[in-house]
Amino acid sequence: MQAANHTAPSPNSMRLASRIVIILSLAVPPLGAALAFVLQPMAGKALLPRLGGTSASWLGACLFFQAALVLGYVWGLWVSKLHPSRQLLAQASLGVVAVIAFHAPRGFYGAPTLGGVMSSLALSCLPAMVLLFGLSPWVHSWRERLGHPEPYAVYAISNVGSLAALLLYPFLIEPQTGLTDQFAVWHGLFAMLAALIAAGAWGLWATARSLPAQPQAYDEQSSRPSLGLIPLWLGLAALGTLTMLGATQLVVDEIGSGPIAWVGPLGVYLAAFALVFCGRWRDWMTGTAVVALALAITGYMTTRGFGASTMDGIRVVALLAAAGAAALVSTALLHATRPERGGAWFYLALGVGGAGGGMLALWAVPALLPRPVEFPLLAAATLACGLFWASRWKHAGAAAACAAVAIGPVLLLGIPQALDDRMGDSKITHYRDLHGHLMIKTDDRSVVLSSATTTHGSQLTESAESRQRPTLYYTESSAVGCALQGLQAKKASIRVAIVGLGAGTLASYARESDEFVFIDVDPKIESVARRHFTYLADAKGKIEIRLADGRAALTDTHEDFDLIVIDAFMGDGVPPHLLTFEALAQYQARIAKHDGLILVHATMRYSNLFPIMAATARSLGLEALGVTTEIDDSLPHRDWDPAISTYIALGSAGRVQEFETWVPLDEGTERVRRKHERLTAFFGGPRAIWTDDRSAALDVLSLKQWLAPR
Repeated sequence: MQAANHTAPSPNSMRLASRIVIILSLAVPPLGAALAFVLQPMAGKALLPRLGGTSASWLGACLFFQAALVLGYVWGLWVSKLHPSRQLLAQASLGVVAVIAFHAPRGFYGAPTLGGVMSSLALSCLPAMVLLFGLSPWVHSWRERLGHPEPYAVYAISNVGSLAALLLYPFLIEPQTGLTDQFAVWHGLFAMLAALIAAGAWGLWATARSLPAQPQAYDEQSSRPSLGLIPLWLGLAALGTLTMLGATQLVVDEIGSGPIAWVGPLGVYLAAFALVFCGRWRDWMTGTAVVALALAITGYMTTRGFGASTMDGIRVVALLAAAGAAALVSTALLHATRPERGGAWFYLALGVGGAGGGMLALWAVPALLPRPVEFPLLAAATLACGLFWASRWKHAGAAAACAAVAIGPVLLLGIPQALDDRMGDSKITHYRDLHGHLMIKTDDRSVVLSSATTTHGSQLTESAESRQRPTLYYTESSAVGCALQGLQAKKASIRVAIVGLGAGTLASYARESDEFVFIDVDPKIESVARRHFTYLADAKGKIEIRLADGRAALTDTHEDFDLIVIDAFMGDGVPPHLLTFEALAQYQARIAKHDGLILVHATMRYSNLFPIMAATARSLGLEALGVTTEIDDSLPHRDWDPAISTYIALGSAGRVQEFETWVPLDEGTERVRRKHERLTAFFGGPRAIWTDDRSAALDVLSLKQWLAPR
């Protein structure tokens, strides 16, 4: 018999090693997951002011963090195969490099590119992200080696950390602290975590230094999963991610993009992982989750489904119930097929599958589905998988039967809902890409541009005269209409910059001597505006369209303008980086020569921008006036097809006072009613001012108003 090449560790050292692993399990994965999770919105907010919301910015950030997740799992898989002494060296070395190299990501000059964004993020935090994402597989491998009864509990614990970060960031961290302090605290906590990891690796080496790279009871070949399981794990992980992202898209379409929009869908997704992998999940619970998903899908399809109704409180509850049940089912199926050993491979498959699902959501889903209806379809696909698992059928007809049972109700309820948009003689055209979904509704009277539940422009098409009329929020008696007419009455020619093209409605105000520059980040919007509307083609003045982020374009130019209109919306919200102190300072420089005016379109259902905008403007020495206009009837010469609108005017004291005369409270008739809003002497201190360092959705968003039943 061949002599053993190592000495068996003593029971005391094994017990001590087991205690160290327990401590690591409770402390390292949740803190690491929380730090990894919270760094992503921090990095995005740091880059956004300079790079803007271009496709390269979004794609670069998404690709980077998904690639970092996969690299982290690869690192965890590799480290777990090493001898404890080499694990100590590897983890300590990476920790030192990560702590020293970490810094807040910096923007760069020139147009943002995919490679540039990823390089900027990689230089700032790639070693840190690899270390953090690799923690769960590493700790899991030690739980396996030491025979802990439920090694996958570490996965549940790490998801608890992610869930805590998800809740803390939009509700506490973002409103209360600026990015500079966030990065400083993050760096300190990361250094502490890196030291804890190194100490834990040293303790494991010191107490179990006689262990080989793998214990005798651990068979390397048997720990590798069968080839048939890997595609299953990849598919289920991708399906779960796609379903979660589909639900998130519906919330983003309603209230705009930001950390707070992710709380609900991503929160139930993370909670499902924590619940299923906690060690107490049983098969009967999976069956219960399948039944719950069937009921939840029916509830969601009944309350909203494929329609375009507003996401109020009842519909949000239905959405989260279906998203949560779908996450439970897909996660439970992953749990049912997890390997007893070789958990690092399982983690890697989940990481690759999740990253693949994210890429599919960015590219494939918008190409295949021109309108955002993927959530109920993906939830139904998850239900089909759950029914197939529950039935345990082995013949080929099982998949078809389960799919029919799952998708049938969705189609029966969804098809009439989708057809409701086409009732009468109207025609619906959908456009969708990375930047979102646009819908064009055309009938004999008008063309309407909208995204989800928010209308962005319209044009009356009954006659040549009606095509010339600005409508909705842009009519002659609206604040922006009055501002343009007031400036035109004073000057023979004016230059106007408009951030946000929409239907191009404001081009109808351009005289032959005027120049209007439209700036939009969405590459498809110019095609939509020219194909379905005639405002740009019929404009009398010079019209220029620039494809760029509005803030970046106005920062990089040295042109002067009489009026700058910020009319960029994402859902019901304006991207915050367009409204910070630094952004307004750039706009102020562009209007200074002509003592111009800045108008911020603030017609929102759930948010009130005025207190923040007015306080931020005051810090720049600008005056602010909020104007809400409600128009009852159209006149033959103005205000055709009007809608209630709110604008915030910013400028010098004299210019704002002059603008106030253009938008009087009383026009001598009740046809036009206006409300003026001014900044009070007390405005809440520095936290009422948005800067690139500190801005938060909760400063302006009323969750109570959004979730109120309608």
